[in-house]
Amino acid sequence: GGYSALASYIRQARSQAERERRVFILVDGGNSLVGSAEANFYKGAVSVEFMNRVGYDSITVSNLDFSLGKKVVKELAGQARFPFLNANLLETATGKNPPYIKPYTMVEAEGLKIGIVGYGQRNISGWVDPDKVKGLKGVRIAPLLRKTIAEMTKAGAELIIAVDHSAGNNYREIARSVDGIDILIDGASEWASVYTKNFTLEEPTRIGGTYIFPEVDSHFAVGRIDLNYDKSSRKIEDARGERYFMIAGESSDDPEIRAMVDDYAERMAGNRLQEVIGRATEDISKDWDENWNSPLGTLVCRAMRQYAHTDAAIENLGAIRRYLKQGPITLRDIHDILPFDNKLVTFKVKGRYIYDCSLLQMLAGAVDRVPWIYIDGARLDRGPDLRVKHITIGGREIEKNRVYTFATNSYLYNSDYLDKRVCKDIQVREEDITDLVIDYIRNHSPISPPEEEIRDQGGEMPPAKFTSPSPPAVAESSSTVSSYNKVRRSGKPIPSGPGVYLNKQYRKKVLDFSRRTMVDAYRSVGRRDPRWDEAAIEYLEKFA
Repeated sequence: GGYSALASYIRQARSQAERERRVFILVDGGNSLVGSAEANFYKGAVSVEFMNRVGYDSITVSNLDFSLGKKVVKELAGQARFPFLNANLLETATGKNPPYIKPYTMVEAEGLKIGIVGYGQRNISGWVDPDKVKGLKGVRIAPLLRKTIAEMTKAGAELIIAVDHSAGNNYREIARSVDGIDILIDGASEWASVYTKNFTLEEPTRIGGTYIFPEVDSHFAVGRIDLNYDKSSRKIEDARGERYFMIAGESSDDPEIRAMVDDYAERMAGNRLQEVIGRATEDISKDWDENWNSPLGTLVCRAMRQYAHTDAAIENLGAIRRYLKQGPITLRDIHDILPFDNKLVTFKVKGRYIYDCSLLQMLAGAVDRVPWIYIDGARLDRGPDLRVKHITIGGREIEKNRVYTFATNSYLYNSDYLDKRVCKDIQVREEDITDLVIDYIRNHSPISPPEEEIRDQGGEMPPAKFTSPSPPAVAESSSTVSSYNKVRRSGKPIPSGPGVYLNKQYRKKVLDFSRRTMVDAYRSVGRRDPRWDEAAIEYLEKFA
């Protein structure tokens, strides 16, 4: 698959559109400059050359793209024959977009003027090493988006496409609060389907006059949107989406792009990426099984834990990008699996504060029940409400006065998930986690899937299935600030207990991440089960 198969599909789709005299637009929702061994080794240059060759109209440049650093992103923007977009990323000194980033672009085809606006996380420094984006800041999206849409409309835009990389469920609030968006492509929240093997692209969600489509956050698939637009009424008559999977051996290759990729790979030969470092006895998946355990996630954490000699290790969900295939394991395989420059971080937590550790409470997840972390060395049990109810470390109950040691990565540290009130003696180390995993495989080959570390409790919650929509408990953690404050002011009890982390800083993260009412949350994920609407209303009546 890869670039060659993607190029073949894109060119076929473009040819079809030209034959039918339809407009063809090609955009990317972000994190597109890095992610593979070649892209990382050549610091995004191979990605830009690919996009130049197949004719991208724009990309929304986002947090992981900036893991390359501002200077590199600027150089890549100069090489690109398409604009880098991010309307709400401004220079701290000037209050304007950096010269190499535009807020929007205009495309005209078949007599139709289309405005494309891209935007990203407001707190971008919490999603990437802050040093990489020093001098840049994210600002509130909605006010800036209204202004940008007005500019595009004044310039003659008849159709507005918003390419969102704001993360979480912010795209829903944007669709509700900002008029004038015809198509919203969500490029940063629907990744959960990749980790649960749910690759079905449903009919688009509609909020007001906006059609919402998730981008495919995967190295193996591309999303396609087909719509019919009536110029006289300036309305979309219908829209639908699909996903195309680039499966090696089943997808056709584009000869030009295959030659380009082979050339880059040949030049990389001196980097020893084809060196075999071990063998896998079977496929080791990053995806979650029916008990919400990830074999590859556990393996990566185990390598971190054993190297750092800690009690447990934690890795964030997005750090692991591919699975480990059965057979010989090469350096390239590990660099593709762990493409980001994450360093090892260690810290300590006293036993009495373990349940208040925000990093462990990230296990709760928010979309399709997907946990936000992988872990090794600790057993975490989630209750019917998805919260962590019981923790054992090293197979033993938590001792209140004992100090436990943890290993994690620099991404989570830089994102402020280590609450310094409970996490002590934090040390950011020089060791690269990718290198630790390589050494672990060298020393432990042949490699087999490790045992589980996470377990859901039964209760009344529907059993975990790869295609299950999110359960009602997700919406409980998705309440807005006003909902929470209403409960607090009413004097009614706020749900608490072991595993319910009420730390103000962490609560704000959860609320900012999801910013929608509880009823809307239930209905948006539970439309196939009316019982979930009833559960939402019951919860609101009880607590709000």
